[in-house]
Amino acid sequence: MLFLPVRRPRHDEERELKRAAALLELHKHKGVPWEPADHGFVFSKDQVEAFSQRLMRLNESRHIEHVRFYMQPPARAASASF
Repeated sequence: MLFLPVRRPRHDEERELKRAAALLELHKHKGVPWEPADHGFVFSKDQVEAFSQRLMRLNESRHIEHVRFYMQPPARAASASF
């Protein structure tokens, strides 16, 4: 019987990349060097950095989307007539 390696679903890989990106950003914030392999990740540091940058751009775009399309405009102050 032939056993093929089990491939992890894509969402598992993305979840691990998110964890790695969070650790990368924590270490950058603290000014401490970080290597993915030291924490059990199979991704290269470049892969994690690129994913982290992508997550930050997506987060920023979601914020702008909310402000531009979903927020109520600020209420106008009533003009005082004297």
